[in-house]
Amino acid sequence: MKFLQIYKKELLSFCGCFFLFLVISFISYSLLIREYKMSFLSNNAFVINHILELHPEFEYEIMESFHDLEKNYDVSILKKYGFLNENSISNLSFVSSLENSTRCILLISFLISFFLFLILVLIFYIQKSKRIQALDQYLFQVLNNDYRVNLKDYREDGLSSLKSDLLKVTNKLRSISEMSLEDKKNLERTLSDISHQLRTPLTSLTIINDVLKTQSLSKGETLEFLEQQRGQLERMEWLIVTLLKMSQIDSGTIVFAKKSEKIQNILEEALKPSLIPLELKQIQYELRVVSDLKCSLDFHWTVEALGNLIKNAMEHTNEFGKIFISASDNPMYVEIVIEDNGSGISKKDLPHIFERFYKGNSKTDSIGIGLNLSKSIIEKQNGTIHVESEEGKGTKFIIHFYKVTV
Repeated sequence: MKFLQIYKKELLSFCGCFFLFLVISFISYSLLIREYKMSFLSNNAFVINHILELHPEFEYEIMESFHDLEKNYDVSILKKYGFLNENSISNLSFVSSLENSTRCILLISFLISFFLFLILVLIFYIQKSKRIQALDQYLFQVLNNDYRVNLKDYREDGLSSLKSDLLKVTNKLRSISEMSLEDKKNLERTLSDISHQLRTPLTSLTIINDVLKTQSLSKGETLEFLEQQRGQLERMEWLIVTLLKMSQIDSGTIVFAKKSEKIQNILEEALKPSLIPLELKQIQYELRVVSDLKCSLDFHWTVEALGNLIKNAMEHTNEFGKIFISASDNPMYVEIVIEDNGSGISKKDLPHIFERFYKGNSKTDSIGIGLNLSKSIIEKQNGTIHVESEEGKGTKFIIHFYKVTV
């Protein structure tokens, strides 16, 4: 059945040729019968006319005998004059004429059939050649990274099946090429980001190092500069690690090990790095979550994302402020809310806060990559993040982790 589907057009063409041959054969046969009848009548007319010239009185009897041609007559008289052998019959003019007419009709029929078949084969070959040339040109363009040619073919034959397979391969190659190009762009962007962001702390370290080398400082001043140096080194370390994490996520090399995790455990782990800064700023925090609430997540990467959001809330909340963290669920998703009563975000900056290295009018020493990293991690785990904020009143981050694919 697959063979019939693939070569449907070819089979129909050959069936058409066979039908055409039958038609020509039928026409030839009809012509031969007609020629035979005419020769028979002509020969008998000659014999009758010759007899009537000699014996006109027998006209009626002779014509009546035409109705009894199916009777078995004695052919001994023909044998007497030698008309029962093949050679003598062939020498008769009307038989010779009939043979010549038959040969001519058969020859013409054969030539017509042959040339029609030749024309059909030639048309078929030309069509196939054009399609093969188109495939060859297409493959040449694909090898030169040009995927603009449309290879769709709605016919049902061997070449169409090949075209379909080539189209699948082309789409896969195009996807790989685009991914490779995107990976290259991501690498270039990451390297550019790292070099740009490291320039400031490196400059500070150079200045501090020059001061320590060239100036005589007291022990207290030296310790102060060393502390600043340590802060810049820690800043550089955090920056490099974060940028590398972002690069891994962008390139798709990170495989999230998702399994059922308690949301309370994730939030408590995400809070740990901020506990001391929260205490130093005397910021109160409240964690409200159902103890048995679970969701399919990668524990460590989710801690990273939520930790950045909590850190952001702490940095933009004044002393004696408050941060509220809650988690709940419904049949569609698990919702986590991180809300503060800090300085808030201006309407101008709000649409851009998840953009990489966007700092806006923030007065903090923020680099502008924490929120971008958090958004990437959440979205890679079938989640969404939304922010609501009013300048001077606070900010609310709303995260949804969907239980089914959206």
